Amino acid sequence: MKHVIRNMGAAIGLWMIFNLIIGETPLVLLYDLKSGFRYHLAYPLGIAVIVILLALKEWRGIRLKWEIRIGASHFLQIPPTRGSKYRGLFAAVCAAVCLALTGAWAFSGNLSKRDGSWQGDLLIGHSFSGIDDMTYTGSMEAFLEGYANGYRTFEVDIIFTSDDELVLAHGWTQSAEAAGREEWKETPPTMDEFLETPIGDGGYTPLALSDLFRLMQAYPDIWVVTDTKYTDEELVSRQFSRLVETARENGCVDVLDRVIVQLYHERMYEPVQRIYPFRSYIFTVYQRWWGEDFGEFSAICRWCVSHGVDAVTMLGTFSYEEAWRIAAAYGLDVYVHTINEVSEAERFLESGVRGIYTDFIRREELEEE
Repeated sequence: MKHVIRNMGAAIGLWMIFNLIIGETPLVLLYDLKSGFRYHLAYPLGIAVIVILLALKEWRGIRLKWEIRIGASHFLQIPPTRGSKYRGLFAAVCAAVCLALTGAWAFSGNLSKRDGSWQGDLLIGHSFSGIDDMTYTGSMEAFLEGYANGYRTFEVDIIFTSDDELVLAHGWTQSAEAAGREEWKETPPTMDEFLETPIGDGGYTPLALSDLFRLMQAYPDIWVVTDTKYTDEELVSRQFSRLVETARENGCVDVLDRVIVQLYHERMYEPVQRIYPFRSYIFTVYQRWWGEDFGEFSAICRWCVSHGVDAVTMLGTFSYEEAWRIAAAYGLDVYVHTINEVSEAERFLESGVRGIYTDFIRREELEEE
């Protein structure tokens, strides 16, 4: 039996090293253990192979070992041979790995999010908030309306003007119609032109990114989710470089710690992290997963766990209870967008969703229930 335990310890240790090489944190294995490997079969299949080989070794006299050699010289054998000076160290390492896995597994159900990161919210104001039945304004009035409705986390649309500045707008076709400036559909305005043109019949006040950062300074209890829309590495780098530069130019780099970067694909993460070490991320899957292959969704969740992403967002058009169960199995919060009926919001929340993106639902409408 001691040979079986020793070899199992070696196998688990090597398996964890392999995971680190492929970019997965050992925490993923802990979540897999807690779910009984329901959403990932690679581990149980690998363990089954190991068990079979160990059984053959014990019952049929097959000798299993891993050796590291430098040239013709024997450097290290796993497990070490009897009398080897590495034998005690190997046993201690195996015991430590098993204890670490057991302890971490026992406490993983109560893992808290990283200090200083966004801890989640019931409501996320969509493009700040709707106002007077109008959505996607990204205006000062929409922010004040959302704040009055109890929103403290806001999603904002951020795009470039023709002079390479960032402003709060969903897209130039939509902004052209709202502002009555058809020429913007062909040629985006400069930042000054955009800011000088009221939005819609209500004459709402348009905002630049610098205005958003000043709002975040004035309201230290709010968080902002970025909606930058693109995954192309060059454009992502340009957007977030300009975002960080704007914060520095306005002397408010500290507000970046309350920015929640919305990812649309795994490849966005590295270019963003190279620019600034943002503390909070949310993965919205509408460009990456379309509700069919739950194995693919499981892979997204595993990636999120390995990269410190605490939440996933998906369309609220359909009910994906299986996806929510998978996300919960990996300790991730789930958000759906965009929900504007209280009864629909209640149904999602009762099904295990952490929160919703909304234009009009007030916090008190949900908390009264």
